[in-house]
Amino acid sequence: SVLSSKRPGDRILIVDDASGKTTADYLKRFSADHGAQLIRNEAPANGYCVSANKGMARAINPYFLLLNSDTILTRDALENMLRVALDYPGTGIVGPLSNAASTQSIPDIVNTANQTAINELPAGVTISDMNQLCQSWANGLPVPCVPLVHGFCQLIKREVFERIGGFDEESFPQGYGEENDFCIRASNAGYDLRIATSSFVFHAKSASYS
Repeated sequence: SVLSSKRPGDRILIVDDASGKTTADYLKRFSADHGAQLIRNEAPANGYCVSANKGMARAINPYFLLLNSDTILTRDALENMLRVALDYPGTGIVGPLSNAASTQSIPDIVNTANQTAINELPAGVTISDMNQLCQSWANGLPVPCVPLVHGFCQLIKREVFERIGGFDEESFPQGYGEENDFCIRASNAGYDLRIATSSFVFHAKSASYS
């Protein structure tokens, strides 16, 4: 799905945190075939934040997308997130809507157990269909400014990373909570955080931590 979203001038950076041989071999072939840059930790890097920071530190374009491995992206979703960032120059971080991304989830944000919802797609509706629906719904509506953007998919202005640094590896060594801290630091530095309600990105949820 990332390949289908790639535009001229975009680069794909893959951070492989000591995966097993089958995955490692696949990522080597994929990177060779598609010109992706593979960053491989031969031993586990002691948590998600270390690996995420390695990838963010290699970004060179004015904006980069930090994307978990348990996601499915559509080309329009990335374009729409970038459009929000460019239309609102004070924006530092942009997130999409999703089936499973806490307060960015649609249609429900909590399930019956009062946990964050994992919404099933309606029968016969594809991820691309959901993105098209979001584009239709969002047309002409204001772009919401929010205090937090879910970490599964964040479009980040590189200037933000350069100014405040990446995820806090010491306070959140295994992840979970690191994106909230990152968002708060970005906000304290004067950047707005926004949700591109015109974008939908599918999230399997928690597969990146298995």
